[in-house]
Amino acid sequence: MTQEVNLARMEEGRSGVISSIIGGGKFLLKLESMGIRAGSKVRKKSNLFLRGPVVINVGGTEIAIGHRMARRILVNLNSPERSL
Repeated sequence: MTQEVNLARMEEGRSGVISSIIGGGKFLLKLESMGIRAGSKVRKKSNLFLRGPVVINVGGTEIAIGHRMARRILVNLNSPERSL
């Protein structure tokens, strides 16, 4: 079972695959220029409390995006990784 959340609500350290992006052409082009597109694997590194920037890792690159942008990026979460 997969769970879908927006990137702003995703827990730090979790990873998943971007399922869709809500927005118009210019918004999609801006994200795509940063390597953020549907089907990309993403890992949330951190975010600041109360709507600060959200730091993610996409394609081996660390990127900081605004909280409003992060709310419009939907991610299918991977199962939590288990320690052995």
